[in-house]
This record gives sequence, structure tokens and C-alpha cells, in this order.
Amino acid sequence: MLHLDTSPTLQDCKVKTNFYPSLSIDIHRKKYIIEYMNNNSYIPTTDIPGLRCEDNQLHEDAIRKAQSNLIDGLTATRLAAAFQALSDPTRVRLISALLEQELCVHDLAAVLGMSQSATSHQLRVLRALGLVRTRKEGRVVYYELDDEHIRELFQRGLEHIRHQQTS
Repeated sequence: MLHLDTSPTLQDCKVKTNFYPSLSIDIHRKKYIIEYMNNNSYIPTTDIPGLRCEDNQLHEDAIRKAQSNLIDGLTATRLAAAFQALSDPTRVRLISALLEQELCVHDLAAVLGMSQSATSHQLRVLRALGLVRTRKEGRVVYYELDDEHIRELFQRGLEHIRHQQTS
């Protein structure tokens, strides 16, 4: 999501982005402030297309349309937490293992080649966020995806990654 600080002249037009909170661009002076990203990568220092403020006019129809589609803060926080849970490769692999069937923690640990305690810890995170649910049979606890939405989200993300790899 881009935020344009509108000012009387192009000289004062600044663009900030939530995608890269450590990036601040002063377009008029062509000054770039780049902070080292935590994954040892840098944001390119070349001009980023589409971030120029050609005029200081607000596009009210576009703003109204975007505002009507904007989700509330609590929903955004919950969605961000779900995506954050999916940012861990181990948790993604756990979801992958649970796509077709429920499994107990022992079976999941064997499938992933991890210790039972490490597997259990990751499952606890997924359960707390409502991505997996449990079913107890005697002393054995089985894990499964919470609902079809989790499966669809995983599959759509996987399709996107595979599409990018072939492009």
C-alpha cells in the first residue's frame, strides 16, 4: 500500500511504502535512504517505476473505491498473524503434510524428520492461530487443517510460487 504525502509542488512530493518501512524516497532530490534488510538483501537504488507523483491531484473516485475495500485494523492484524505463521518453512511443511489427512505429532515428526518437541512447538503456533485443530482419541492427539480455507490458501500460494518459477 502506497502513501502519497500531497504537497503544493512536486518538489515536496514524497512517497513511502508499507512494504518496505525502512525505505524512504525523496523523489525531487533523488535521495535514497536504504537500510540493510534483515535477510542480507537490499532494496534496489534505481528509480522504482510507478512511484512518481506527476501531479498533486487526489483521485477521489479511486480513493473512495480503495477505502470501501479497506479492511479494519483488527482483521488486518489477524490476517497478518496468519501470514506470519506461514512465513516459517517448518510450519508450511506441516500444513503440507496435513493437506490430505490428519496425523498425530509422532507421525508428523517422522514425516518432517524433526524431534517430537520441535514439531509440537510448531503445531502449537498453528493451533493458536486457528490454522490447525485437534481431535483426541484416547491418549493420542490428531492434528488436521482447521478448514478448507487453509488448504485453499496453501494451494494458491503454491500455485503462485510454481508460476513464478516457470516465468
